[in-house]
Amino acid sequence: PETTWPVLIRELAEEARAKSPKTAEIEAFSAIVKLQFRRGPQSGTEWTLGYGPRVAGSTSVDLPLFEPGAPAQCFSISQQKKGLIVKVSENAMGKVLVNGLEVETAFLKSGDVIDIGDTRIEIALEA
Repeated sequence: PETTWPVLIRELAEEARAKSPKTAEIEAFSAIVKLQFRRGPQSGTEWTLGYGPRVAGSTSVDLPLFEPGAPAQCFSISQQKKGLIVKVSENAMGKVLVNGLEVETAFLKSGDVIDIGDTRIEIALEA
């Protein structure tokens, strides 16, 4: 029997879905997260986030960072039971600092600072 376009497209979509990595569930944040760029190529920019997880990095379509030499994935912000956390990507350890420290994960609070090269991002949380 001859394969029709709808059948072929459905088969290709199912094949792609089976091969694609599983993604985390999208969840509303417990507070509005504002990422305020204080220094670097995006100085003066502000991103407002209300759901996640969200990933920032040089190749991120969602939250692209223009810092020269920034890793493809720098950090993510997600909701956990105890609050919002920032998680530094494995390949970005040592290149991304949270409040001047090399950390894997940290709970977010207003006034926190994320540094990537010359880029400085200040966190503001709004209820």
